[in-house]
Amino acid sequence: MKWFMKFGIWKKTLTILVAIYCVTFLISGAVSLMIYSNLQRQVVMDSVNQTLQEKNDVLVNYFEQIDEIAYNLSYSNWMQQIFFFESDDRRRQECINTLKKNMGRSSFLYNNIQFALETVNGTQIAGNEMTYFDYNFHVEHQFWYGELMENEKYMLIGDEQLCYYSGYRDSITMVYQVKNYETLELAAYFLVRIPLKNIEALIQENYIEGESVTLSFPQHNLFLGGSEGNEERDHAKSSNYSYEQQKNLRINHKNMVIQAGRAWSSVHADNTGIWSFAALIMIVVAALMAVIAFMISRYLTRPILKCKEAMSEIQANHIGITLDNPYQDEIGELITGFNEMSVSIYDLIKTNQNISLIQKETEIKMLERQINPHFLFNTLELISGLILDEKEEEAISLCGNLGQLYRYNLRQEKWIQLREEIEYTKRYLEIMQYKVENLETFYDIEDEVLEEKVIKAILQPLVENSTRHGFRDKAGECCIAIQAKRRGCGLILEVMDNGNGMSEEQLCQLNRDIEKIKENPDNRLAESKHIGVKNVFQRLYLEYRENLEFKISSRIGFGVKIEIVIKDPDRGEDAGV
Repeated sequence: MKWFMKFGIWKKTLTILVAIYCVTFLISGAVSLMIYSNLQRQVVMDSVNQTLQEKNDVLVNYFEQIDEIAYNLSYSNWMQQIFFFESDDRRRQECINTLKKNMGRSSFLYNNIQFALETVNGTQIAGNEMTYFDYNFHVEHQFWYGELMENEKYMLIGDEQLCYYSGYRDSITMVYQVKNYETLELAAYFLVRIPLKNIEALIQENYIEGESVTLSFPQHNLFLGGSEGNEERDHAKSSNYSYEQQKNLRINHKNMVIQAGRAWSSVHADNTGIWSFAALIMIVVAALMAVIAFMISRYLTRPILKCKEAMSEIQANHIGITLDNPYQDEIGELITGFNEMSVSIYDLIKTNQNISLIQKETEIKMLERQINPHFLFNTLELISGLILDEKEEEAISLCGNLGQLYRYNLRQEKWIQLREEIEYTKRYLEIMQYKVENLETFYDIEDEVLEEKVIKAILQPLVENSTRHGFRDKAGECCIAIQAKRRGCGLILEVMDNGNGMSEEQLCQLNRDIEKIKENPDNRLAESKHIGVKNVFQRLYLEYRENLEFKISSRIGFGVKIEIVIKDPDRGEDAGV
């Protein structure tokens, strides 16, 4: 795009106009094609759904008609007379012959639907010879007899039709209860055999080119309306169908599934609206040409807006941002000036950060020195007392421990291993055992955390706080427990004592002081009670910030527990080692 940037303003304008014109026509064609495709799809979907509903209604109405035919024949006079003349064999045989003839005529009238009757005393009557009735079949012995008695009718499909010798898979048989209408007692069972071709003719009625409709009985693996006898329709289905839908229905307590599909190519949507839309697009193109002046204006103002966004990023402390500068005019000079200003600000902020870091290091050293005089004075007093009591060996041991402690304090390292910090604290507590009666110490340190790097002198001030304040005027055993472990959140350090504890008011005040340190961590602390605890928190917070959790819990008479959680202890190691 360098060649474009070298164009004059008029050449740029002309190039933009031609590009807009071409892109508009491409978009118009693509949108028109998409609209036509969607219209065609919608027409096909509506047609398939309408077909499903129509076939559903046709099947429901058909089986209602079958029920009506069955009830009309069952309660006709020439069928009921069989029940009236059971004791008169001659008259009864005449009635049976009449019934056969009437059922045969009815079969002819109702499109080859075949009828048969089985009385409760075992008499079986077939409407014609094509029924192939199995005279070993008895309704009362079938597994579905209970459902027949409950619902007064039952539908036999496929292999269930054991009432016929052969041809049963080509039909559906409805079985109905027949009662004597004088006594209202069960007298017979009326069987209506419906050829499957009748039902298939219903679902294929009003066939539309490119459309396919099938009826299936999932529980009986029976399908109607498939490819059998219609290779052309099956070929269309296998190659062109893009949309199929099905509908579940339940007739006479049997589940059926109607499935309909239609080829996209069988429907042509009305494209009049599409041409209108294309004309509208052309009008829009003319409107676009009218706003070219706005685009030229945007070309001039866009780099200025980018400079504004970059300034907002700098205000959000995302310093050091520079902008690409493909311009070779006055706009390019503007962006160049902005980039130079951003780099200058970045260098200045980095310089100030370095100065602040040096000041923080100095402050940390001052905080460390603030603790040492208290401990030295107390220890020298203790050594003096041992010498006066002529306990020279204990005084020598105490002096040795004191020397090792100050040798530790004189080390210049800011970061030490946790093993060294715990050893330093142990020696301090060995000295304090001479001053605090009945002082017992307990350690629970996991081996895997001993090599962790931590800031020097973070445990000793906490145990010193326990010996100076927690055990003052305390009778009985004094205990201090130190625990160090690693959990999912990071390194956990705990210092607990069974001293006097703090009241709720004192604990709240200490927590408020810690919150003030968080607000201004660079401010020096004034001398006050619990200065050691606050100094430790300030030093840790200056280093770890949001990666530090510092929890204090206490009750009067139950001691104090301080928990330090360093979520990312390696951060300090990387920064300071």
